Amino acid sequence: MKNFLNLAAGVLLGLLVAWLLGLFRPGTTAPTDLGATPISVSSAPARPVIVTVAATRSDVVMPAASAVPAHAPAAAPATASGPPVPANSVRQQSRVKAMTNNLRVIGSAAQQFMGEKGVTQASYYDLVGTDTDNYVRSVSPVMGEDYSGIIVSQTDTQVMVVAPDGTMVTFDF
Repeated sequence: MKNFLNLAAGVLLGLLVAWLLGLFRPGTTAPTDLGATPISVSSAPARPVIVTVAATRSDVVMPAASAVPAHAPAAAPATASGPPVPANSVRQQSRVKAMTNNLRVIGSAAQQFMGEKGVTQASYYDLVGTDTDNYVRSVSPVMGEDYSGIIVSQTDTQVMVVAPDGTMVTFDF
């Protein structure tokens, strides 16, 4: 099933690249500024064009420079929800998502710890470690943030961490 999904994603990405390069416009030729040979479109019966591209996550987020015609302005990839976003913004969103997941793990472990032990608060050191009674084996910092100061009380509804660059991430229970 995974191979089928990768193949389908590759075909769709290839078709998108072909469309962006103008290969599907009838009566025109392909752009020649990329070093490609012009393709004439005639009135002969059309044959389906199948383009297969091996796609990776980075190909989907940021197209390769060779896929963009030289005359086209340099622009960031567009998202489904709005205008183009800079690549560093996509990376930042990914990092924030990973930090949020770390907070979710710590918050969930704290609630389980307090429920099982009958205590009113749980610290990072009560939850994280390699001992058999710890709830979380490890938490990997994403941007150099420090989770070790987190203490979750029974009355808390959210946990928060601040990265060295000032990025503040919270997770609500």
